[in-house]
Amino acid sequence: MRKCFETILLSAAIIVPAACTGSDIQEIHAFGLEIVPVPDDAARASYTDELPEEGIIRTIGYIIADSGTGKVVDKGRANCGGVKSFPLDLRLPSGTYDYLVVANGPDIFSCAGISDALETEVPFSEFNNAYNGFCMSETGSFSSDRTKRSAVCHLKRLVCRICLRSLRNALPPELGDFVPEFFAVGNPVTAPMTLGGRLTASPQRGAGSEIRISGISIPPGGRNVWDDPIRQYSYPDHGLPKPTVLTLAGRVGGILYYYPILLEEGGLQSNCTYSLDLTVCGLGSSDPLVPADKGALELSATLQTWHDGYTHSSEI
Repeated sequence: MRKCFETILLSAAIIVPAACTGSDIQEIHAFGLEIVPVPDDAARASYTDELPEEGIIRTIGYIIADSGTGKVVDKGRANCGGVKSFPLDLRLPSGTYDYLVVANGPDIFSCAGISDALETEVPFSEFNNAYNGFCMSETGSFSSDRTKRSAVCHLKRLVCRICLRSLRNALPPELGDFVPEFFAVGNPVTAPMTLGGRLTASPQRGAGSEIRISGISIPPGGRNVWDDPIRQYSYPDHGLPKPTVLTLAGRVGGILYYYPILLEEGGLQSNCTYSLDLTVCGLGSSDPLVPADKGALELSATLQTWHDGYTHSSEI
């Protein structure tokens, strides 16, 4: 097991007490907390295969506290360089401990404890991108003694992933091909959100992001399936007054049409993939601000955890 800590761990909090009588000495145990975003044996469908930046661990921050007293016994931060898992080596007296682990997120070293750290805000653009990685966190507990020397922490992402995985042309044959141009999230929740998963009183919506689609022309009755789906990201939208709007735009006979999609309120959840299969059945709206006629677009949506087979194992 390796260490790459930037800060000096607070080992003074777990040193053997000064009294040196045999009955007063607490036995210290080596304990390993293995930190992973996803189990290695997770069953995966093609549309949930993750990009490298979606699961990479670049930094780790952690706080360990005594479960009984809440007193912090250890905390630190590590630069990991970009790994799929990280072994955290600890030395602790026998006991039960609570932990918070944060990957690719804000620095929690100055926080007084776990509850304080869970209130730390995570700016969307800074901590959810290919350069810094996607913010992941987890809280849990473990026991350390002679028989229990290791546990596994499975991190969960704060964002929801929105995937367009297939598009079918069910237009009348005389209208010809459907040529998609872009897929956009019109109002994703981008900030602020806390490490504990709580949206603040005044959540912000992003201006929107378009992903251009090129080189595809779908004939009548045809269907395009993306091996690597078109991906967008958002914080959860539960408790917000307006639903998230997705927009598909494409050309029929050279004319650009818009197909806005209103997701169910609260449909986007952290650490989940919202997978979309769309069917174009009629002409959309020529104005992006005007809804398309009812029935112009059929939507099949699946909400599932980021990976099929995702499980949370707290201790082994």
